Amino acid sequence: GIDLEILREFYDVPVERLIRSLIGMETELVKKQFADFVQRYPKLTANQTLFLNLLQNHIAKYGSVELERLYEPPFTSINSNGLDGAFTDEKQVSDLLAIIKTFQLPGNKETESA
Repeated sequence: GIDLEILREFYDVPVERLIRSLIGMETELVKKQFADFVQRYPKLTANQTLFLNLLQNHIAKYGSVELERLYEPPFTSINSNGLDGAFTDEKQVSDLLAIIKTFQLPGNKETESA
């Protein structure tokens, strides 16, 4: 078997974060977190919807997403400016970042400073 203490020492990350990165998250739980956003903004463009789908799939697969990834492929395939290009409304960006933070675990410096 795998010794979690050895993994913790080797990777220097919280065990919950390590496990979540290995097995991802339940797709329905991820979709539920984004449901309010979609209802709040019913006039999302096709590109915004595609971006949200990519984001949800990424979180379901990897358990979370680092903010810098939102400005890299595959997110830049929707708009070359990533999140900021797909969502130009500051309130929408703020709401999305709040949702993304709900998937972060303590110790993720990338999102704690955002």
